[in-house]
Amino acid sequence: MSEASLDKFNTSLREVLLYIKYSSDKKQLSDLLDKDPHFRELDTEAAVVINTLTNSKLKFDRKGKTVNMCLAVQAMRQEERQEGRLEGRLEGRQEGESRINQLNSLLIDLNRFEDLKRAAKDSAYQAELMAELLPNQ
Repeated sequence: MSEASLDKFNTSLREVLLYIKYSSDKKQLSDLLDKDPHFRELDTEAAVVINTLTNSKLKFDRKGKTVNMCLAVQAMRQEERQEGRLEGRLEGRQEGESRINQLNSLLIDLNRFEDLKRAAKDSAYQAELMAELLPNQ
């Protein structure tokens, strides 16, 4: 449906349909929310419908009469960014643990137990051993 067709609706169904229409395009959705004043005071029931149909994971007070969708979307995006940073840290940690395990295993296979003991206590020495024994990883 075109926006001109949607403008004929006099209820919050217009905002629901517009949000659904642009939900897969963050730029267009952001422009819509910024420019259309109806989204600053959207009926809570309409916000619940949007959240359910688009699986947007918006957080808002369901007890209030209206929802500022601009703020709800901003909060959702902030939470997504925080989750992404956490996932990145976890992946980095897992990769680091894997490299340390590889180094430890290699030192054991090479009977370099003194190096293993020192690397467990001295991270700079551990980094030197990784550069020496695991250079391409």
